[in-house]
Amino acid sequence: MAKIRDIKQFFITKKIIKPFSIYAGANFVNQAIPFFLLPVLTRVLTPSDYGMVATFTAVMGITNVLVSLGVNEAVMRAYFDTEKKGFIFSQYIFNAAFINFIAFIILTFAVFFIKIFLSQKLAIPMYWLFAIPFISFCACIYSMPVKLFIFKQKPIPYAIFNTANTIGEFGLSIFFIVLLGLGWQGRVMGIAINQILFFIISVYILFKSYSLDLTFNYTYIKQILSYGAPTVLHSLGIVTVAATDKFFLNRFVGLTSTGVYSAGSSVSSIIVFFVGAFSLAWGPIFYEMLNRITEELKVKLVKLTYLYFIAIVFVSLVFTIVAPYFLKFFVGKNFQGTSKFIFWFALSYAAYGLYTMVSGYIFYTKKTYYLSVIAVVTVIFNLIFNYVLIKSNGAIGAAQATFLTFFSRFILVWYFSNKVYPMPWFSFLRRKGNVV
Repeated sequence: MAKIRDIKQFFITKKIIKPFSIYAGANFVNQAIPFFLLPVLTRVLTPSDYGMVATFTAVMGITNVLVSLGVNEAVMRAYFDTEKKGFIFSQYIFNAAFINFIAFIILTFAVFFIKIFLSQKLAIPMYWLFAIPFISFCACIYSMPVKLFIFKQKPIPYAIFNTANTIGEFGLSIFFIVLLGLGWQGRVMGIAINQILFFIISVYILFKSYSLDLTFNYTYIKQILSYGAPTVLHSLGIVTVAATDKFFLNRFVGLTSTGVYSAGSSVSSIIVFFVGAFSLAWGPIFYEMLNRITEELKVKLVKLTYLYFIAIVFVSLVFTIVAPYFLKFFVGKNFQGTSKFIFWFALSYAAYGLYTMVSGYIFYTKKTYYLSVIAVVTVIFNLIFNYVLIKSNGAIGAAQATFLTFFSRFILVWYFSNKVYPMPWFSFLRRKGNVV
């Protein structure tokens, strides 16, 4: 019988507190740097420029998924199979990276054939369109050592590497924007150059830490794609949802409104700091608990999840109350309209936090095809929500659509996670003597 004191005791153990503290510190820096650069960017860039940056990063989010093909998820899951006889993890990593490279080549050719159409619809110059697949390839390779640091429970190397990446990206961006006056393209150049630099560093880390075996293995390639491919629709659904609102706003309201809207999203994303910090620390422990699961441990997991639900909703509500008071000093005068989006973005990121706690069961059971189905459904929801609400409510409708989409995805994932891995989400309350 799990008591509330057992839960408190679990949280004060070094196993969760130490990594959480380090991840929280790293995430704080990673979120704080772009957050505190908003006063600079919103005063140097016009709302239209900011809208261009938001559009570029939204497109890059989609290409990241198309180049990744779920490879990183497959590598992370394979890390727990390293003790199996005959399994060569260093060879597995190389074949995963090779898949990323082939996807990058294919996507580059695809961009070549539709470059004029894309440039006209997205208002992105063609030379930047060609750069996006390569930037995404670099980002995919960079994320391998980052995620392996997490699953090897090495929070300090993770914190150093990830923080250095964030500082480098925004340092270069400020140099190009403020000192060279390159506008939105300066921000994009900062992203591109930094990703190339950390791609080189990541390749060095992978060779040094894992002695990569440069042998093509058809079996590994098949395994990676069979695990990762179903997650593509899921990941694509997430980034498409994040991008669709910008595309609709550009078309129906204008690039300037997209810039103001995106600034509001950036301010509210500080909530993701709490979500990310806990998720990074919780992930390896969660998998370990499922590996030794008992009925008593299931009840404890459910209670811990509910406590997290309450905490993230509380943080989000507090943020909606506090944020409007400092926004008028924080962002430039052309971005003062950001405050009207805060409430909906805070609720959206709270829903995202709820989703992260229940999606792990689907990944653990390797039944990722459920995520593909959910992705398709939520993208359809998102398209409908954005079209209807932006047409009727203007820019605020995009934020409302984001919340409805995030919350719908959470409910769907929660439902299907219980299908593939039943948990006593409600039944434990009715068990005799099991009182919190």
